[in-house]
Amino acid sequence: MEEFVNLGLITPEQAEGHPASNIITRAVGVAGHLELDSEMFEIAAGDTVMLCSDGLYRELDEGEIGACLALDDCQQACDGLLEKALSHGARDNVTVAVVRALYEEQVTRTHYNPSVTPATGHAARDDDPTTC
Repeated sequence: MEEFVNLGLITPEQAEGHPASNIITRAVGVAGHLELDSEMFEIAAGDTVMLCSDGLYRELDEGEIGACLALDDCQQACDGLLEKALSHGARDNVTVAVVRALYEEQVTRTHYNPSVTPATGHAARDDDPTTC
């Protein structure tokens, strides 16, 4: 329905109660080519970005989302958003990721999954000197 809203065919309010609002129009693995939307924008130090599924977005209003995103800790923000969506009944899968751009002086090193070696992408062994 978001595509219809973006084209001006229906309003956001009409999309909410539309009988076809749960129809999936794009999905990974269904067709040989997947059309993706992308948008470029600048992020400044201190900015917070949330990526979520409609299972979260449809359950919470902007005030509830904003209150959680205002927390200093990204993990607490994610936990709070998930908890609120579930307490509202979460009629769909709920996925959320929250990241905050750090100030340059706060960046000390790149973090990666220590169970995967950066060079190969394979699981690291305990005796592998490339793991952290």
